[in-house]
Amino acid sequence: VQWNVSADNHDDGLDGVNSNAVFRGNTVVSNGDPAISDGDIGIYLLSVESRLISENIVAWNNEFGIWCDGQTDSADNLVFGHVSDFTSCGTNSSNVVADPLFVSFSDDGDPRNDDFHLQAGSPAADLLTDPPLDTDGSARDLGAWGGQGYEGGPRPTWSAFGSVAPAELPLAAP
Repeated sequence: VQWNVSADNHDDGLDGVNSNAVFRGNTVVSNGDPAISDGDIGIYLLSVESRLISENIVAWNNEFGIWCDGQTDSADNLVFGHVSDFTSCGTNSSNVVADPLFVSFSDDGDPRNDDFHLQAGSPAADLLTDPPLDTDGSARDLGAWGGQGYEGGPRPTWSAFGSVAPAELPLAAP
């Protein structure tokens, strides 16, 4: 699962249960519902064989940011606003715990009111110096718009709960 936005779902943002899992370059925000016993995690991995968690922005999910099975390492992620940002994960000094500074985040349950692009000065901006770089030669950003150097890279896709159709969600860069 690469370069997606998962926002305002009533369950976990992204799950990798009993599978090979690659979660790279995603923006996972405000998922979970306190009324659902297991629906409170941004990225959840359990009993997976191949594991990669990197280049993600995981913020303001109901309780947990990234929950691993105890065997997974995570690197180059930004997490923020959880009871526990990392649970049972091997963490790396390249992870950042800070507000991602989105252009707009309303936390009203409707992702159409949010803009998950990064503000100038975001701690998730220009962080990844390994190729591929952005088309202007600068370091890539974390999250859905940073993958493969967003300028010219793949457009993020959306996972949104309820009656919000993906075609209704704003994907264009500001």
